[in-house]
Amino acid sequence: FSSGGRFMSLPDSTDELLNLFRNKKVEISLAIKHRFPFLHGLRDKGIITEETFKMHYY
Repeated sequence: FSSGGRFMSLPDSTDELLNLFRNKKVEISLAIKHRFPFLHGLRDKGIITEETFKMHYY
């Protein structure tokens, strides 16, 4: 992860990862310009279900 030119270490736990996403959600959403390939990647890695993918992609 890069933060203002610095590299951050990866979170040690799921809770830390979720907190990181919560804290950076606006920055993440602004960085995503196209739903493809973002949603495809989430689905392929099992982060979102096929149903959630279809609901938000189509």
